[in-house]
Amino acid sequence: MNTNDLIAELLPKVKRHLRITWEYQDDEVKDMVEEGMAYFESIAGPCDFEQGLALTLLKDYCRYYWNGSVSFFEENYRHMLLNLQITNAKKRVER
Repeated sequence: MNTNDLIAELLPKVKRHLRITWEYQDDEVKDMVEEGMAYFESIAGPCDFEQGLALTLLKDYCRYYWNGSVSFFEENYRHMLLNLQITNAKKRVER
């Protein structure tokens, strides 16, 4: 699945998490999702954003972004980010 298709698939999940029911800010939410995906892949390698820990972290990253607090995300989610890094490293080794 290409990035744009994945973002389109994730959009309703993220909007539901943020309690956004309107559509006029969809482009802004898509940008947040894309930024979050790039952030997680830069620290943990390729991630499966369709389910599991990566999706949970992405939704929470977008919540922090939406509320203007993204600078606090890494500090508050450090243990989960480390878990994502370890999980993704294990998957790469097992292949």
